[in-house]
Amino acid sequence: MKKWIGLLLAFVAVLTMMFTAPVAEASPTGCKIALQADTGKLFARCRRCQEAVYNGNNFNTDTVTVHIDLPNKDKAYVQFEVVDVGGGKIALKSDTGNYVARCNGCVARGAYSDFLTIHVSDPAPAYAQFTPELLSNGKYALKADTGKYVSRCNGCSPTSAYSDTVTVHVTDPTNAPYAQWNVISTSSTTCELNNLGMLGNKEKEPTPNPSQEENKEEGIGNKDALYLECNS
Repeated sequence: MKKWIGLLLAFVAVLTMMFTAPVAEASPTGCKIALQADTGKLFARCRRCQEAVYNGNNFNTDTVTVHIDLPNKDKAYVQFEVVDVGGGKIALKSDTGNYVARCNGCVARGAYSDFLTIHVSDPAPAYAQFTPELLSNGKYALKADTGKYVSRCNGCSPTSAYSDTVTVHVTDPTNAPYAQWNVISTSSTTCELNNLGMLGNKEKEPTPNPSQEENKEEGIGNKDALYLECNS
């Protein structure tokens, strides 16, 4: 009888664990990364650097540009927290607490309809989720919900304070160096995207920039004629 009572109690304990286990949801991996483009410069949150247009009720002041030099990789606006949203996808949380997202028709007079902005407060929407894909050269491509890839785009935003912005328009990243990103860990926690169970290699070492000059206006549009035009 004692044996059967013990087995019954064990069964009840297992059932209790099954029904009280937490539901999987978006969770931080504990690491932050910087994304280095083929030019050697870094993917950055940039405030008032492009003329944003209304998209529903959102007016996006933070967009993504590629203009920060490697020595500034520890600046908050080039660091993004990797958040596991499940299904082999991640979200990128910025220093403002908002997430990087594909935004359709959100940049004035853009060469492509989809640009990256940083305005989403919840990573649940599909347009704030990206699938990282490890390429043969050790760099990563980021696939958006449209099936297209995140890429550096030169001269694609006429209102931008910087020539390189970030769009989502590339269909094959293997033949497009501008859609390939070197992942650099910037936090004390070693950041290996394979911690999410979907990628294989560690991030590559940073590639030195062709130019190492400091950026005077860190993370903010330069106050030149173009900047003044964008903010007038």
